This record gives sequence, C-alpha cells and structure tokens, in this order.
Amino acid sequence: MKITEFGWDEGNSQLIVLGHGIEPAEAEEVFARTPLFRKTERGHYVAMGPTFDGRYLVLIFEMKGKGAARVITGWDMSDSEKRYYSKSKRGEKRMKKKMVLDETAEAKYYDKHGVLKEIIDEPVAMGLETELRRAIPSGKRRRNLKNISIKVDPLQIQAIKKVATMKSIPYQTLIRHWLSENLRKELHIK
Repeated sequence: MKITEFGWDEGNSQLIVLGHGIEPAEAEEVFARTPLFRKTERGHYVAMGPTFDGRYLVLIFEMKGKGAARVITGWDMSDSEKRYYSKSKRGEKRMKKKMVLDETAEAKYYDKHGVLKEIIDEPVAMGLETELRRAIPSGKRRRNLKNISIKVDPLQIQAIKKVATMKSIPYQTLIRHWLSENLRKELHIK
C-alpha cells in the first residue's frame, strides 16, 4: 500500500498539536523515516518511529480514498512501546536479510487504552510515494512556525536544556510540547 498524501484538517491537526504536542510535520517525518507499520484489531494502522530530531512517536492513522493517510492521534512512545518497536525492527531486519465516522471517539479510545494490546503482530507492507518521501525532509510540507521573543532566566534555560537532553529531544520541541499540554489543560481538551 502506498501513501500518496496526508489528510490534515483543523480537527486532526489540532488534536495532535494541542492534545499531544506533535506538529503535523513531525508526524510526517515519522512516515518518511521507514517506520514500523502495524494494523490494529479496530482496523486502523499504527506507525512507530523517530522524527528527524529523534523524538520517538506512535501515530494511529487510517487510509482514506486513494492513498491518503489521515492521522487520528499520536503520542510519544512509552518505554514498553520503545521496547516493542526495537524488538520488532530487529525482527524485520532479520527477515529482510473499517472506516470510523467518529474520529474523536477513536482518538480518545487509543489515548486512553494505548495501542500495544490492539496491534496485530504482523508486518504491514506500506510506504510513502517517492515524491512525498522527498518533499518531507526538504521542508516543503512543514507548517510554518512563528518565532516569538520572550525573556527567560538563564537558569531556567539551562534547566530546560537539561530536561530536553534527558528526554533526547531538542529543547525548543520540549517547550512547544509543554505549551501544548498547558493549552490543552486551560482549554479543557482531553
């Protein structure tokens, strides 16, 4: 199965940005880096893998129309998901040598229950169309982020960088993630 485009709109992009601090461009990066694809018992697909900045994500998506992947939800990999990903990727290397109308209900289900119990542990043959794969790293599909200036105590910056290093992500990504989490709380988005 080839993915020829991504189906982003206000609903699913806001859900992953505000709900989990994941930019649509970061989600697309996971697809561009040859992720681990699996199918769930509920008929959706899972893409697990790193972004270009090394942030490991789990993305739940469905296929729409002729090759359009629509991300339903996503999150940072838990430790158990990282172990599953690592073990499965090693296994794949050795081998090589239902459409849902209420998308928010599906997103809430996966957000609450996770995905490991739902995965059908068989490889799924899926990949990006060549042109789309080339467009993602070049930044052509990246959403424009807006630069802002704020004054922050140097000790806070140092602490943020330390936390980001411990999480193995860039510190600006960590700050955006924290902003998304707090926006979600303030706006009462679950």
